[in-house]
Amino acid sequence: MTKVSDTKAKILNAALDLFSEKGARATTTRMISNQAGVNEVTLFRHFKTKEELFNAVFEEVEKIGLCSDRVIREDLPPREAIEFLIRELLNILISSPKIIRMILYGHLDHVGQFEDAFQEDNNLKINSFLSEKLKVYLKGKPDKKNIKIKYLSLAIMSNVFGLAVGHTIFKTRLIEDDEFDAFVEQLLKTYLD
Repeated sequence: MTKVSDTKAKILNAALDLFSEKGARATTTRMISNQAGVNEVTLFRHFKTKEELFNAVFEEVEKIGLCSDRVIREDLPPREAIEFLIRELLNILISSPKIIRMILYGHLDHVGQFEDAFQEDNNLKINSFLSEKLKVYLKGKPDKKNIKIKYLSLAIMSNVFGLAVGHTIFKTRLIEDDEFDAFVEQLLKTYLD
């Protein structure tokens, strides 16, 4: 790695830590440069504005985190595709607490490209995929014909994000690691069977 990319990586890592701990609004460029071990002038050589830095951090978070390509499996039958999506979202979110905090702070702070990029590229793709799989799966279940797919998709996603937020924000183990399979199974039984 070159010195320039080392410096840039230090700045990005410091910004991710601080943005996920304090939010973008509460984080100053001075705080980021201090944590990265560089002066503020160096930070601004790499990123013209704090918003540009936030956007760069968000792009890095997307690469390692919650991108729709990691959770959507078109090749699976509907129920298995839904189960895969739920399990992968939980794995990603619970194993990457900084992602959850970036999501929450990004919405609260309304900073940078967060609203457009996260909403359009990820949430809409994931919700649309989940809704389509739910529609196909529930088509053959006459007792489920009056269920609104949009609300069912929202309920499932709320459960997944709720559990992940509980683990991250409240730093409380709502369920133990060995209970995730049972949680997913119960979620599927509750909503699909």
